[in-house]
Amino acid sequence: MASYTSLSLASLCDSYTGAVGLQRSYFGKSNVRVAPFTFHCNGVENSPLECVREDLGDEADCDSYHTAGVKCIPAPGPYEVRLIKDGVPNSEEGRVEVRDRNAGHWGTICSDGWDARSATVVCRMLGHSRFIASVMDDGDVTPGSGAIYLDDVSCRGDELSLEQCYSRPWTVHNCRHEQDAGVRCILL
Repeated sequence: MASYTSLSLASLCDSYTGAVGLQRSYFGKSNVRVAPFTFHCNGVENSPLECVREDLGDEADCDSYHTAGVKCIPAPGPYEVRLIKDGVPNSEEGRVEVRDRNAGHWGTICSDGWDARSATVVCRMLGHSRFIASVMDDGDVTPGSGAIYLDDVSCRGDELSLEQCYSRPWTVHNCRHEQDAGVRCILL
């Protein structure tokens, strides 16, 4: 079975925003010989063939039901964010809305997994340099309408943009607008 790290998957999905490693024959049983390799990549390779490959040998538990797979996630353009309070843009608190600069339509972010680290990234994207970021309770956020673009956002807090954080792929969610994320940027 081939074993992939997120960096080696990035080598497979060069023009995409990310990759998801799939195991256990996600795409079905393989009809070719399964190569028992682990790939070690640093993320700058143009192909997995440029990665260091470790042969796991005949001892590896590899058969046609252990084939690794990859799904490449299309990259939206750079994100823009804004906060909406009482129906109008507000620079310090409100419902978080995001858009792909190339698409132009604003949508919301689901609050599943939303925390102060993700809120910190939003405040930074709004241009604030000295602030304390906090998450608004769902009941304090006026629900939006239209598209929900991001869900399960998970940031470390040091990112410059939400596109550097983990999330489900663009527009993939299991939310309603009653779960829209909200942020307070308390300026210092």
